[in-house]
Amino acid sequence: MYYSFDDNYTTDFVFDCQRRMMAFSFDYYFDNNQKKRVLNPCRFVVKNWSSIQVDEESYNMELNSSAVKNKYSWKAEYGAANLKDSFVMAQLALILEMRQEGNSLFIWTMSYGNKYFNIKITDADISLELTDMTKNINVYKSVDEINNLPQKDIFIARIASVNNKTELLSQLKTHLHIPSHIKCNWDVLSELLYEPFWLSKWKLAAIIHDDISNLSKSDLEIYKNVITYCKLHTLHTCFVFNDKDFSSITN
Repeated sequence: MYYSFDDNYTTDFVFDCQRRMMAFSFDYYFDNNQKKRVLNPCRFVVKNWSSIQVDEESYNMELNSSAVKNKYSWKAEYGAANLKDSFVMAQLALILEMRQEGNSLFIWTMSYGNKYFNIKITDADISLELTDMTKNINVYKSVDEINNLPQKDIFIARIASVNNKTELLSQLKTHLHIPSHIKCNWDVLSELLYEPFWLSKWKLAAIIHDDISNLSKSDLEIYKNVITYCKLHTLHTCFVFNDKDFSSITN
C-alpha cells in the first residue's frame, strides 16, 4: 500500500457487512512513497471483499495473555452475512495497524474493554478519500443545510447575539451543555468543540449563531482558528452563521 496508519487513532468508524464496506477515518496518514506524514483528514475505505474473517480476542491483564473469544466470517457465496448487528466493531475508535500480502489485507485493531480484533479481508477494493481542505466543510449558512447532512443524530446549540468573547464562551458552555467542572476559555475551546465527548449520545453537534458581528477583530480571528481546528480534526462539530458572518468566517 502507498499509505499506512500504524498506531494511528481512528476518529470515526463505519462497518456495513451487508454492503461489504468498512471505513476508518483519520486526522492524517503516512505516505510510504514520500516517506512523510500527511496532515490531511482522510477516510480509508475497504469494500467489495469476497470474504472477511474477524477474530475477537479478550485480554486478561492478570494472566498477561489473550484468548480468542469469538469468530466472525463472511463469504460471497453465503448470500447473507452472519456477522450480527450486535457486532462490537461499531465501537472502534482506537488504534489500527495493517499490512497487505497478495490479495489479502490484514488489520489489527483494539477497542474499549481490552478487546482486540484481527481482521483478514480478501479481494477487496481499497481507496483513500481525502478531505478537501479548501472547502468550508463545517461552516453553513442555513439550518436547512444542516438538516440535509447524512447524520441522523444532531445536537443543536443555538447561540444568541454576542458582543464579546465572554458572552460567546458563556453561551457556548450553557447551550452545548459543557459540564460545570470543565472550564471554557480560548485556550481549551478548540479541544472542547472538535470532539464534544459529553454529548456521546449524538454524532454531530451543530452550533447555530444569530450574530457574532460585534466580536472584536482579534476575537473573531481566534474563533476562526477554533473552527478551522475542528475541520482539520474530527468533523463532530459544525457551525451555522448568517450571510454576513459567514463571509467573515470563511474569508
